[in-house]
Amino acid sequence: MSLEEFLSYRPPSYKKILHEPSVDLEWNIVDAYNLIEHVLCILLSVEKNNRYAKLNYFLEKKETYLALHEELDKLMDKHNLRKDQGRYTFLENVDEVYGDQTLLHYWDHLEHADKLVARDNAWRNILLYEEY
Repeated sequence: MSLEEFLSYRPPSYKKILHEPSVDLEWNIVDAYNLIEHVLCILLSVEKNNRYAKLNYFLEKKETYLALHEELDKLMDKHNLRKDQGRYTFLENVDEVYGDQTLLHYWDHLEHADKLVARDNAWRNILLYEEY
């Protein structure tokens, strides 16, 4: 199954939703793109900081995430979903935002990225936008 087919799939439990399936596709592409962008930034932080050594397992998958990012990049352009958004700037001050929960926050995002790579619909259960 192609990435676009996977992202346009609406599980049976979602059949009662009133908006068009194309809206799901748009939301899913943008959410997947944002997740992978977030994960790539997290991996940069993991590479720089030894205290996240528990996450080194995910560094081995960096090439997979980069390939998925390229694929999502093409989908973003194909469906004209680009919006002028700032890049992630949280890397330098990440501990101020998440405190002791940084490792857990990183782990959660990386696990969801793995689910996206594996085409597991559970990847959608991540909360990307939190209010502080």
